[in-house]
Amino acid sequence: MPGNTVPKKKLDFSELKTAARSLGNRNVILLIIFYACMNYSCYYKNGFRGLLVMDDHGISATVYGSMISIFLICGLLMRTPGGAIIDKFRANIKPIFIVASIIKGASALLYLYATSTTMMYAAFIIDGLLWSFVGIFPYALLATFVDRKIVGTAFALCEGISFIVGSSARGLGAKMFTEMGATIPTYISFGIQLVGVIAIFFFDNERLKESAEEKRTEEKNTPSADTLPVKQDNPLKKLIAMFSVAALPFAILNGAQYIVYQIDSSFLPYYAEKMSFDYLTPATTGGIIVGIIGIVIGILCDVVKPGYFVIFAFTGQMLFPFILASAETSAMFGAAVMMYYVTNCYYMPLQIMAVRNSKNTEQGRVNGTMLFFMDFFSIIANILLGYSVDNKGYTFTFTWLGYLGIVLLLAFILLFIYLQKKEKKLS
Repeated sequence: MPGNTVPKKKLDFSELKTAARSLGNRNVILLIIFYACMNYSCYYKNGFRGLLVMDDHGISATVYGSMISIFLICGLLMRTPGGAIIDKFRANIKPIFIVASIIKGASALLYLYATSTTMMYAAFIIDGLLWSFVGIFPYALLATFVDRKIVGTAFALCEGISFIVGSSARGLGAKMFTEMGATIPTYISFGIQLVGVIAIFFFDNERLKESAEEKRTEEKNTPSADTLPVKQDNPLKKLIAMFSVAALPFAILNGAQYIVYQIDSSFLPYYAEKMSFDYLTPATTGGIIVGIIGIVIGILCDVVKPGYFVIFAFTGQMLFPFILASAETSAMFGAAVMMYYVTNCYYMPLQIMAVRNSKNTEQGRVNGTMLFFMDFFSIIANILLGYSVDNKGYTFTFTWLGYLGIVLLLAFILLFIYLQKKEKKLS
């Protein structure tokens, strides 16, 4: 179970005001700029990547699907090692961050200049590894640079600004590819990533060194309870030690909910078309609402226990599949989709809980663990859902997703009660 839970004192707004000053830290601002640029570059490229691979290079949809799977698997495998690298080399992470980000941006060019299917597979592998590695940096470092009392606000601003900036990226990338061909949009994607890299050049390296010194002092004085014990001669235990024990329950619950996420991402648009339901309107409206709700909840997590928001979100994620299973009209279907989007806000409060229940010097592992299980469940979700839809039908699939939601909601409530009792005992 999670360790290092800090007893929560009565809310002191003067302390909160003082903590909020850490949001003005140069590195925090630069990380938010980098994250917005990185995501815009990725979304922009993904808007035309399928067209580039299948239309320009003549690769079949089946092979393209396998390439996407390999991309995700590579991302999965890089998550925890990437987090461990950030924790271990914190004092010298700036040049690693810059080089990895430049290569990540340049990986878009591999899709453009691949001359064979083998080279295209290599492009997806390199892109997947670097997308995963670079994606760990922003939140892992944010959790280090801001006061823990306002980490929710920092995460909300980072995610919210990125969401707003990147909202048009996919559509614009696809449009420019259609109008101009592949070359110009690909270089634009690379250029946007480089803008983010320029921000990292202005990083305050002294703050990184201070953080690394804090880590060395803490490890010297007290052994970490956030990572699993490891014997130096056991490679398997070294691998397992890359995970954060403190983040595990939050990461597993978050990842398991991504099975529900994949039913919308991969299957609902096709189901709506088959049933002549309107999917675009509730999905578009819900997408805007969830972006706003995410920012608000992230900020509120600094003054209200994040667990309450998780219970709210898990309840909606449990109910909407049952509504889908019984939806016979477009209005009822739309209501279910809206409920899904409005309550699709569990990741940030779970991540904040993981951060607060772990040491400041282990945030690379915490973030890597959260993302690892998200990727893991995303990979297996499509296999499970595809099999269930093909062999049992949509109604059966929606129903068992509802029962899965019940299990996850009850599991989190038990975890939340345990944490409340532990916090009370420590205080």
